[in-house]
Amino acid sequence: MNCPRPHLYFSSLPRTAVSRHPQVLLVGSHQPRLLKSLEGWPKHWPGARNFLIKFASPDAEALAQLPSNGFDLVVVGGEAQPVNAELIEQLVRVARQGLISLR
Repeated sequence: MNCPRPHLYFSSLPRTAVSRHPQVLLVGSHQPRLLKSLEGWPKHWPGARNFLIKFASPDAEALAQLPSNGFDLVVVGGEAQPVNAELIEQLVRVARQGLISLR
């Protein structure tokens, strides 16, 4: 008997993919502006969430001390100038899901 469609089995998402308490790294010196950027994020999650927030200075040496894939989201303030390739590399290394860049 031939089966024209293969059977597909999808594994469930790991628990780390949907964290109950997402870790957020805020990079910059103006902390109130960085915290305001998280207002209303994300709206599609059911239930309450507590953010675990850490602040860091906008230099690559400080970010090199942080673990790889240690944060669900990284928010970079507009005062993180100049943005060079080394800083971008460190930001992408520590972020699991994405980056938000503020102007």
